[in-house]
Amino acid sequence: MKKVLIVETNIQKYAGTNEATGLWLGESAEFIDELYKHNIEADFVSTLGGFVPLDPRSMKYVDKDIMNIYLEKNLFMTL
Repeated sequence: MKKVLIVETNIQKYAGTNEATGLWLGESAEFIDELYKHNIEADFVSTLGGFVPLDPRSMKYVDKDIMNIYLEKNLFMTL
């Protein structure tokens, strides 16, 4: 079985600002879902290890399908 390494961000704010940023949840979840559909496993790491913040702007585009991928696959829970 093929396997890929996915590197996620730890950046919580844009440099020099208080503006929040982070992982765009839908983009990442849909990509991972496609990998799994093609029997490709994935390991996740973050640049600094640990916590991966979600970009709050991405949350307004999250629907139940994206949340199901995120919750069912336990994405990013073991970084």
